[in-house]
Amino acid sequence: MNKYILLLFGAYTLLSCSQKDKYQDAQTFGFADFEKEISIAGKTLEFNDLVMYPSAIQVYDSILITLETTGAKLCNVYNVHTKEKIGERIMRGQGPNEMLMPEFIENDG
Repeated sequence: MNKYILLLFGAYTLLSCSQKDKYQDAQTFGFADFEKEISIAGKTLEFNDLVMYPSAIQVYDSILITLETTGAKLCNVYNVHTKEKIGERIMRGQGPNEMLMPEFIENDG
């Protein structure tokens, strides 16, 4: 009985490890494919109110929304052009009209 199970396991291992199914449409790449270096530069935006430690950010047109779990309100809304804080939204907590951790909705346009 043990020999039969061992033989069956060996046959299964040999059949499952065969390379008869290869990826026909796969493309490989290496470090030589990334020859061009691009420098990335940014600029610091100074808002009229402190942006503490956001765990997520989302930009819609000229509106910046930060998700800050350390503040009294979860979402802070800023205007990127005027660099002013527009407001705060969503109380943090478990009660009515409060949220623990909202997720941003993807904007498809």
